[in-house]
Amino acid sequence: MDIFTLDKLCPGDSAHVKNINAAGTLKRRLFDLGFINGTLVKALRKSPGGDPHAYFIRGTVIALRQEDAAKIELFGGGEGYGAH
Repeated sequence: MDIFTLDKLCPGDSAHVKNINAAGTLKRRLFDLGFINGTLVKALRKSPGGDPHAYFIRGTVIALRQEDAAKIELFGGGEGYGAH
């Protein structure tokens, strides 16, 4: 099973949340946004400036800075991650 971080997921690809490597208010905020273990997340697009990126999770589109996305571990998903 490949494990990688959300910032490596390319637009159009999906994977499942494995873990959040953050603490305090950031970890709570990510949980509140739906980043719960096992949840499917899809990368949609990057902003024109490259940061933040848009993701589809639990029926909602959210934007996260790459710095925050790098703290979310994913598994599965397959092709395309790490190539953006």
